[in-house]
Amino acid sequence: MKFDFTHEAILDKKDRKTYHLLQTIVYFGAFLGTLYFSYLILFPSRTFEFDFTNPNSSANSIISPRNELGIPLSNGKIAENKNLYFDTALVGNFSQAVISFTLSRNSAAAESGAAEVRRSYQAFFYPEGEPVGFKDGTLIKNNGNYYLISVGQLRKFENINAVSAFGFPPGAFVAADTEEMSYNPPGREIKSTENYPDGSLFKINDDYHILADQKLKKFISAAVFLTQYSSGQTINKSADFLAKYELAGDPVGFSDGSLISYGDGVYIISGKNFFPIDNPVTFEALGYDWNSVIPASADELSLYQRGKLTNIKGVHPDGTIFSVAEDNRYYIIQDGLKHLLPSSNIAVSWGKNNPIIVSKKELEISSRCAIRKKILAAQTYVCELPIENLANFFGKDYEFKQNFSQAGEIDSLEVTFKNTVSVANLKATLRDMINRIIIRYVPQASIQ
Repeated sequence: MKFDFTHEAILDKKDRKTYHLLQTIVYFGAFLGTLYFSYLILFPSRTFEFDFTNPNSSANSIISPRNELGIPLSNGKIAENKNLYFDTALVGNFSQAVISFTLSRNSAAAESGAAEVRRSYQAFFYPEGEPVGFKDGTLIKNNGNYYLISVGQLRKFENINAVSAFGFPPGAFVAADTEEMSYNPPGREIKSTENYPDGSLFKINDDYHILADQKLKKFISAAVFLTQYSSGQTINKSADFLAKYELAGDPVGFSDGSLISYGDGVYIISGKNFFPIDNPVTFEALGYDWNSVIPASADELSLYQRGKLTNIKGVHPDGTIFSVAEDNRYYIIQDGLKHLLPSSNIAVSWGKNNPIIVSKKELEISSRCAIRKKILAAQTYVCELPIENLANFFGKDYEFKQNFSQAGEIDSLEVTFKNTVSVANLKATLRDMINRIIIRYVPQASIQ
């Protein structure tokens, strides 16, 4: 069937030719428009910006411009032969990243310079701090000797009789080698005639407690206790035991880095805060595992204050544990540093979540380019970075390092991620689209 809404109009031969010509042009334009919008969907690009003349603008999407010491560079001033660092966060793989920056009018022209990019998680880009030993409360044994980690120190029991006298369960002591034990400084020997040492764990009726500063601190629930320790580590006591030690006023909450669900939301616990995650895409982009999410009650959540919403630009908070894919090493995030957890025994003592998988080898892989003057644009320079070699790396974050051969002042900075037209990129885009649909609607039901 042919639709003709102008069948009553009668055109002469010349006008009919003109009409058909215009009709063809319209159809062809519609076809080109469809191709163009299909290209935008199937081969997407993403642009991130930072305006140094308005550094507090909510429109700034580039993360944390800073110098080599990590000090923010909100004014855009770069010293001679120094580096500007900044990050972007996005989901998916791209073929090219184009950096474009415009210098201020009073700034000298950029004679030379280079840019470099690598991919991982922002927190795993942190400098490495001192290794961390076992967590307080851990029970370990070595060569017939028994130890408790108390206030960070490795405290040896006088003998096996002392272990029995205190009531510590012998099966709870984890076998550790001498190297593992070396990361906790030695402390005073534990004698059976003393009070219980700090770090001792108790189960009194159905409640769990830890001794800290010679006060009993109660875990707000059994579920909370199990995010930090196992039930087999506790000493069973009757209610009469509560009269022997002062009770601390503040209860103990979840282990830092724990993932909890409450209502329709999923949250990260760190310090005294819970950080809501904005959507499932962000959850998976951060490398989290849905199997690590623990349902929480209102009482458990009430211990914390609501922190900043975690979106795709978010950084893993303190308490996050990373596992290195190449050698099964572990790191924990604390105070802006990543600290080596030298063994799986030590890592397990700090958290029961499935750790986030990263690659240390991938940190050594990068892409570089030299800057060049942009044609017909005053004081604007570009640098085109091929980033196909970073495809399928662990992490959502790209860390850029921009070097300047002489001092300058940047007015604006822009990074555009692009995809070249290829069958491989088309398949990758379709795969990402399907995965986003799945994670938006499947995981949320599984954690209720």
